[in-house]
Amino acid sequence: MTAGGAGDDLAGRLERLTPAQRALLERRLRQRTSPGPYRPSATQFGIWLFEQLNPGTSTYHNPAAVRLSGPVDEDLLREALQRVQDRHEPLRSRYPADEDGVPHAFVEPPGALRLPWRVEDVTALPDPGQQAARLVAQEAVTPFRLDRGPVWRCLLVRTGPEERVLVTSFHHIVSDGGSLGVLLAELAALYPALAAGRRPLLAVPPQGYFALAAKDAVPAEALEHWLRTLDGAPDRIDLSPLAERSAAAEPPQPPTRGGEPGPAPGPAAGGKWAGRELTLRVPDGPATALEQLCARHGTSLFTGLVAASAATLHRASGQDDLVMTTPVDRRGHEGRALIGCFVNTVVLRLRVGPDDRLDALLERAAGVVADALAHSGLPFSRLVSALPRRGDARSPFGNVAVVHNNAPMDAVSLGGLRLSHHPLPPVEVKHDLALSWNRRRDGLTGRIEYAARFPDAAVERLRGHLRHTVETLAAAPATRVADLPALSEPTR
Repeated sequence: MTAGGAGDDLAGRLERLTPAQRALLERRLRQRTSPGPYRPSATQFGIWLFEQLNPGTSTYHNPAAVRLSGPVDEDLLREALQRVQDRHEPLRSRYPADEDGVPHAFVEPPGALRLPWRVEDVTALPDPGQQAARLVAQEAVTPFRLDRGPVWRCLLVRTGPEERVLVTSFHHIVSDGGSLGVLLAELAALYPALAAGRRPLLAVPPQGYFALAAKDAVPAEALEHWLRTLDGAPDRIDLSPLAERSAAAEPPQPPTRGGEPGPAPGPAAGGKWAGRELTLRVPDGPATALEQLCARHGTSLFTGLVAASAATLHRASGQDDLVMTTPVDRRGHEGRALIGCFVNTVVLRLRVGPDDRLDALLERAAGVVADALAHSGLPFSRLVSALPRRGDARSPFGNVAVVHNNAPMDAVSLGGLRLSHHPLPPVEVKHDLALSWNRRRDGLTGRIEYAARFPDAAVERLRGHLRHTVETLAAAPATRVADLPALSEPTR
C-alpha cells in the first residue's frame, strides 16, 4: 500500500468514528501529549490570589451577551460551544491549591467535560425583555469555584419565537478581551457548518495555552526600566473633586446628544466594590476624523483616546502628572487563535499642562503608549511589589484605567442569524474609574465604570466633557488644554 493510500485509509477510519469513539481517542491522545498539572501564569496567579482574599466577588468576571435574531437550532449551538470548549485548555481547567497553598491548573481532556449550559424560557412571562435582563444580571455575578470548575458558563434565554440572548460568562483567569473575538470567530465557523451538515474545518492550535504561557520570558532589565519610568509618579489620580461634588448641588443633566442613558446600578449594589456605569457615544464622523488624525501622527486610535482621557482627567483633577493603567494583549502570533488569559497590565504615565495643544498631547501619548507596549513583558504583580507605594488591594497602582476593546462583533455572521449587542450590567469594579471604548460601524461607544461612592451627577458631567474632548481633538487638534471647559462648566 502506498503512503498516500495509508493516509487516506486513516482519514476514512477517523471519519467513521462515532462521537463517543472520537472523544475517547482525543482523550487518550491528550493524556499522552499534555501531562499536568500546569503552573498558572503570573497574571493568573494574581487573579487567583485576589479570589482567595475576596471569595464570591464578581470583580474578575468577564461576561458577554449577544442577541440572536432568527431561527436558532439550540442543539447545534450547544454542540458548537461544546466543540469550542474541547479546543481550548483554559475552558476545561480548574485551580485547586496543594498542601502548601500553591495553585496548580488541572485540565480535563477534550470531550471529558460537559459544557456548562443552561436554557431559560421567558417567552410566556410578562415583559420578556425585562425578565431576560434580570437573568443576564444574575448570570454576570454568580460566583465561580476556581478549585472545582467550571470556569465559564453558557446561558441561553428564549425571549421570543426567533429571539434569543446568549450569555457566555468567563472567569478572567481563563479569558481576556481577545478571547471573546476567538470565541465568536470559531462559532462563526462551527455553527453554520453543523447546520449545513458539513464537517467544520478549523485548524488545530499548534500548542495549548499553558505551553505558550510558559514561554513568556521577562527581560532582565524590564523591572529597572519601569522603576525609572515611574520614579516619583503619583500612585493614583486625585478624584476627590468627583467624590466631593454633591448630587444636590449638581442635579442630573438630561440625556445628551445620542440619547445616552443615565447611570446603571451594578447588580451587587452596596457590595464591597459596588460599581455603576454610564455609556456615551461619539458619532462615526468624529470617530473617523480621530482615526485619520492618529494615522497622520503614526499612532493608533487607542492613543487618541488616551490623550483625550488625559486632558479630561487633568481638567477634572488639576493634576499635571497622571498615571493610568491599561490591559495589554500579549498573545502574539502564536496565541492569536487561543482562548486564555494573555493580558498584562501596564502603566501609562502622562504629563499634561494647561498650555499643551491637544495634538502635542497626542504626540506625547504616542511615545508613552509605544514605550509601555515595548516593555509590557513584566508581570504587573512584580512591578507592584517593587514599588514603594502600592495603593489599595483593588487598584494597587493607578486607580484609573483606559481600555480599547476590539472584539469584532460587527463583523460576525452566524449562518442566517443576526447578532447584536445585549447590554450587560456592571459587575464589581476594579478601579475608581474605568474608561472603556469600542469602535463600531456607526461610531465609538464608550462605557464609564465608576465606584458607587462617586455622585452620579458628577460622573454624568465627566461623561459630557470626555465626549467633548474626543470630538475637539478630532476636529480642532490645535486647541489648548486650558481652553477646554472646566469640569464645573456645562458642555453643549
